[in-house]
Amino acid sequence: MLNKPFIVFGEVLWDAFPDEKRLGGAPLNFAYYFQRSGGNPIILSAVGRDKLGDEAKEKIRSLCLDVSYIQQIDKPTGMVKVSFKQQEHRFEIIRETAWEHIEYYNDELVNNTFGIYFGTVARVSQENRKTLDRIIDNIKEGIVFLDLNLREGFYDIKDVKNLLTRVNYLKINEEEAMHLRNNGLLRGSSFNEMVRYLTENYNLKACCITFGERGAIGGNENDIVKVGGIRAKTGGDTVGCGDAFSAIWLANLLKGKTIEESLSKANEIGSRVASEKGAIIKI
Repeated sequence: MLNKPFIVFGEVLWDAFPDEKRLGGAPLNFAYYFQRSGGNPIILSAVGRDKLGDEAKEKIRSLCLDVSYIQQIDKPTGMVKVSFKQQEHRFEIIRETAWEHIEYYNDELVNNTFGIYFGTVARVSQENRKTLDRIIDNIKEGIVFLDLNLREGFYDIKDVKNLLTRVNYLKINEEEAMHLRNNGLLRGSSFNEMVRYLTENYNLKACCITFGERGAIGGNENDIVKVGGIRAKTGGDTVGCGDAFSAIWLANLLKGKTIEESLSKANEIGSRVASEKGAIIKI
């Protein structure tokens, strides 16, 4: 199954650090690690007809990823201003850039794929929601993987509620789990109970909750497993860790690995990413 095309939908943009710029966006990071795990990602996104857009496509090609479905439109290429405060990265996503205007490609592309990955950030615009909803409707029995990735101002809780009924793979972090519970979308006094609630009350084949260097917990209708974390080496940063985790976790599940094996491998790669600078590292 892994060698079949798999749509990765959403933002391709430049992370502007104080001293440099790096190509990023959760979907791009996911696609890179998914491919390194044997997957065949199809990035469905948009960049501008500008220098940054050309540079983005050239950089993606250099990562051996397909750029055929990255549209170039008359909007500026996406940009995020990244700062570091209180030992955490802060992100300011510039609005009304190309990735908010991703058009539906065609039925043939969707019909030839076995699933889709996306996050809530990608649904910030009505145009993207319309495109995504059409893809999800057409995928039917395939994989629909939501990496929640809640960012203030970039999601609608009503839309999240709707999405939870339409996806079959879900990854959230500890903070997002609390947010879902506070909004009545998740119940449980422990993370074990939360995973059980998610698998029993939504149409999920698998889900997981991550705790950074403290590990993760995940499960399906049969098992719930918690794995310990792996402390990252000093000198790195956390950009892209969650995206790498998501890609490795899903790829290993699709290879037939157990929940525990998949979580452990995802933790290992996530820790390696956090031990180096930047979201894209060699694995």
